[in-house]
Amino acid sequence: MTARTALAGTAEAGASAAHAVPASRPVPSASKRTPQAIAGTAAVVLLVAGGRWASHIAVGPVYVTDVLLAAAVLHMAVCRLLTGHRAGPTRGPGSLVVLVVLVVLATLVRVTASEGDALLIARDAAPFVYVAAAYLAARGYLLADEPGRQRTARLLHGALVVHLCWVAFVVLMPGFSVTLSQLWSGPVPQVRPDLDTALLGVLAGASILRFRRDEGTWLNALVAGVSLALALTMHSRAGLLACCVCVVVGLVGGAGRSPRASARTLVLAVSAVVLLIVLLPSSPAAQRLMASVDQAGVSREVAAGAAGTSNARKVAWSRVIAFTLDDPARLLVGVGFGPDFLKDAAADEALGSQTYKGVRSPHNYLVTAFARLGLLGLAMIVGLLVSIVAAAHRVLTERHHPDELTATCVLMALSLLVIAMLGVVLESPFGAVPFYWAGGVLLASRHRQRSSAAFHRIDRRSRIPCRR
Repeated sequence: MTARTALAGTAEAGASAAHAVPASRPVPSASKRTPQAIAGTAAVVLLVAGGRWASHIAVGPVYVTDVLLAAAVLHMAVCRLLTGHRAGPTRGPGSLVVLVVLVVLATLVRVTASEGDALLIARDAAPFVYVAAAYLAARGYLLADEPGRQRTARLLHGALVVHLCWVAFVVLMPGFSVTLSQLWSGPVPQVRPDLDTALLGVLAGASILRFRRDEGTWLNALVAGVSLALALTMHSRAGLLACCVCVVVGLVGGAGRSPRASARTLVLAVSAVVLLIVLLPSSPAAQRLMASVDQAGVSREVAAGAAGTSNARKVAWSRVIAFTLDDPARLLVGVGFGPDFLKDAAADEALGSQTYKGVRSPHNYLVTAFARLGLLGLAMIVGLLVSIVAAAHRVLTERHHPDELTATCVLMALSLLVIAMLGVVLESPFGAVPFYWAGGVLLASRHRQRSSAAFHRIDRRSRIPCRR
């Protein structure tokens, strides 16, 4: 050994010793750390598990959903102040931040200019403020580690299973809700067909994806079958469409390309077709859906009901749009919050305001956004929706299959968007909070992939081969 080699070996040993961790200071184990769920998960879990009736649970003068969201925002702010800025892509996608800020600012500006009942104004404006849940979820996703994302996925799946259980109980025992309402003055479990059918579809799609993977069990296939069968007992055409979208995504979405996964996909596809052949003719929602296309194969009563609902929505939409276009100020910035634009546009009677009290939305989220915020607000909302749908499409078409959290968020975002185009869903917390939260996760997932790819490209370029 030459003197030069000995000196080099000594230098390398000294450098290694300088960076070594002393024996008296053990390295903290990441496995001992309890995984934290993504910010806002508690509010989403409550709404997914309980549906519409859970959103009416109040804590004093405010709803528990708002309390949980406020706690999530406060927790994130405190953690940021205590820990400071963390390295990595934690600010969220730039387009998401800009669109969320614009929508919230436009909403607050219209709120300050509104006059009338403060509670009514807050009720109309709150769904547009809930778009901030997208940023909350996006930043939480980027800050969370892999165990935290897995914990979030398990909580969401558990909430969907809880939702399946109580919906099945209420459907099989229809008098339970009436009896419970006589014993308790608070909100009781009641089925809302469009929302609950869509959530059953989310569980069916997620269970199909679980079963198609190599580690999936036949219990997942059973849960998917029960969810689909229960969804077919509902009366909502929009909910059935959303459920079908989730089933298709579960069957064609990425879940591995192994022979076992392909065989399981074939088994599920055949089972789904058989189940539809057996249950579809007796499904109330399917009969109404078929009546919308061809009334020859259904009864006159079903055909009349389906046609009446469709025509009522078309009349309401056309009258609201005409009312908004009639005034330049309304066209640009909308009527704001507080005014009953359905009544002012003579569109409320078409939606049955004489029978159903409190109807204030035209059963279409885009028409509501146009009426409330005008063209400016509608452009912001559409930009946000397009970003979320594009992110969901990229997740489904990417080379590697998505993780369980991302896949569940794809199903949730698509199903809720379908029923929002034919019902009052994103104008309410039980729809707006889960939808925008799921959209934030999807956009953050894409942003994280891009940032990681850019980092690896820079890292590869910065490597300089050593000369010996």
